[in-house]
Amino acid sequence: MKDEHFDHVFKCYDKGTQYGVATNLLRAETHVERMRFLHRVAPALTLYDLTSRRTLARLAAIAGEQFSGLLAVPLEMPDALNRPQRKAWEAASNPRTWETLNAIKARRRLSYLRRTLARYDADPMPAACAAHADKWRELLDG
Repeated sequence: MKDEHFDHVFKCYDKGTQYGVATNLLRAETHVERMRFLHRVAPALTLYDLTSRRTLARLAAIAGEQFSGLLAVPLEMPDALNRPQRKAWEAASNPRTWETLNAIKARRRLSYLRRTLARYDADPMPAACAAHADKWRELLDG
């Protein structure tokens, strides 16, 4: 999955598949194209600033925001889904579905899918976001 913006690119993929490893290893990357993206952290960010725990904590917060914005739809659908939910579920993993929607419709579709996932307790993202936050805490406290 690749999400391109004016000042950064966010990518997320299964590193295990890339290297032929049996375990799933989710990798999330942000490539900064313009410093404007990082100015949310510090007005004049330098390499030295990256040695500061405070700066790293701010970067962790930005990474958490991006990661929590992901929508992960499991391949197996609950049997109880109605027809519109099934259609939305199936279309969610197709990039063309999202490319054809304007910003308002995309937010509505995302909200609908998140509610559907939560209703059937099928959303893997809360656990993934918690693991992401735990790893950042471990890195910052260690």
